Amino acid sequence: MMNKPSEIRLHKGGLGLSLTFDKAYTFMAPTLRENSPAADNKGEKRCKDASGISIKNIELCGNYAVQIQFSDGHRGGIFTWDIFEKLIQKGETL
Repeated sequence: MMNKPSEIRLHKGGLGLSLTFDKAYTFMAPTLRENSPAADNKGEKRCKDASGISIKNIELCGNYAVQIQFSDGHRGGIFTWDIFEKLIQKGETL
């Protein structure tokens, strides 16, 4: 389980989100939208093309996650630090 990042930074225009754990990682908004853990983003309803999507807002959820609001109105997913760790392991960062 990953610890809370030491820094969370939303990029200008909401195009990406940077988190600093042992080092800084940048996650692009479309990648996060496509990988949203929300129940309404599973199976056939999964967002398959999020090009053009940006991040409108992020909210810290305790010490374990952030909730992201995307430009398409989606905000149901809570991204735990472990989800970010899995995206890092899959090479889904810049």
